[in-house]
Amino acid sequence: MEKAKVKCPYCGKIMSEGIIEGARYSLWWRDTDSKRGFLKSLLNLDKKNVRLSYPFYGKYCIAYLCRGCEKVLIDIAENNRDIRRDYGSDIQID
Repeated sequence: MEKAKVKCPYCGKIMSEGIIEGARYSLWWRDTDSKRGFLKSLLNLDKKNVRLSYPFYGKYCIAYLCRGCEKVLIDIAENNRDIRRDYGSDIQID
């Protein structure tokens, strides 16, 4: 079965699928809002950080690169599907 082609939401060109590796640690997206406080940010107490990979499920996340406009797209749901099934979500959607 052929993989679906992902179009860049910015320029419309076809994106290349690849991975972003995290060595031996999880990959996280963290909010740069300085008003959150150190502990809220570090421990994700307010559920605003987004985990992109987990150390026991694979230390990478699938990402798509657009060589035309030099942007990277990460589908959080695609990367965390198995984790959410087993452990639930650690993301708070406002």
